[in-house]
Amino acid sequence: MNDSDLRTRLDALVAALAPSALPAVASAKAGASAKAGVDAVPDDLSGADAQRIVTTQIDELMHRISALTGILGGADGRGWDEVDQLAAQLLIADLTAVTSTTRALNDLAASRLAGALADLQAAGVDVQRAVTEASGS
Repeated sequence: MNDSDLRTRLDALVAALAPSALPAVASAKAGASAKAGVDAVPDDLSGADAQRIVTTQIDELMHRISALTGILGGADGRGWDEVDQLAAQLLIADLTAVTSTTRALNDLAASRLAGALADLQAAGVDVQRAVTEASGS
């Protein structure tokens, strides 16, 4: 494979990634939380807002993974060259980010469910108290 072929394939790799070249996971460190692998979720967001942001990040990463997989799948039996190796490294990095972000999203969901359960239990106590007061007066 000559340098011209490598350059053409590298340009194709860059073009395939252009719409999501920098997914939200890797953007905007300012004001971000480093908790549980979520790099770009501000600390002051509600659980629902954070969940929407993280879901969008996962969608962007999955788009990149799809593009990278397509490029690697189009190798037509030739040996791995520098472009293939770069695509594979990007693919592994994106898969790692998806795994980390998904784990953080699962932790967030567990926390939100625990909060909802506590709210339901508190509401039950409030209802019981109101019933007791109403029946006593």
